[in-house]
Amino acid sequence: MDFEEVESELTPEGRALLIQMVDAHLDTPAAEDRAFIWLGSVGGDSLVAPNDADLTAPVSHSILHDLVELGLLRPDFSRTNDSYEVRAPAVRFVEWLRSRDGAVAAAEREALRLIDDNILGEDLKHHLSEALQLVWLDESTNTPIVIEIGQHLRSALQQACVAGVGGNAEKAPSGVGKWFEQVLGERDGPLLANTVRWCLECCNRLMHIVDEAAKGRPLRGREELRRVAFLTITVCVEVASVDAPK
Repeated sequence: MDFEEVESELTPEGRALLIQMVDAHLDTPAAEDRAFIWLGSVGGDSLVAPNDADLTAPVSHSILHDLVELGLLRPDFSRTNDSYEVRAPAVRFVEWLRSRDGAVAAAEREALRLIDDNILGEDLKHHLSEALQLVWLDESTNTPIVIEIGQHLRSALQQACVAGVGGNAEKAPSGVGKWFEQVLGERDGPLLANTVRWCLECCNRLMHIVDEAAKGRPLRGREELRRVAFLTITVCVEVASVDAPK
């Protein structure tokens, strides 16, 4: 089976999980244990990744089974808990995906890593991680979930702005202009401020998707959710990276 055929068999959830597993695998030295340990519970299924790397993509036995059947993972049932290892073909396949997808997809993958940046507070990370998990659900385009995604993303953006300018969460995104201009200068400051406001509009659109649809502007599918989520992650990290004014 060539890479095009493998890709055609992958679900969006399987693709997202595989990419994160390959990244965690490559970030772990070969001399260390690279196994992903399966933990199934009433509260939800999960994988413990090497070096405790975070896996934000959905995890289930069916997704892992599909990846095994495609020859991308190697199962090991000899441990106390089932485990899985990334096979060499999976590394080559992900490299192929990335070389084919181009710069935009590369930027999105990097945004996933940014959630773990130490400059982000735990509450902010929580909102971003929750939003991403919802994006990859099969029913992510259902109205209640779209609204919840928008709420998580807006909350994260507001928290990132409050950390810098303080004050009310609702007003913080509109009050970053002076701060950004003072720290970043007359050119880059307004640019980032306008990006924050535009991102906030995207989040508000998801929260009011019922009204948007009534006005002839319905959701443009999972791709819109994915795009807004990754852009919000990037903007939050940019805001959190700005030094507080002296």
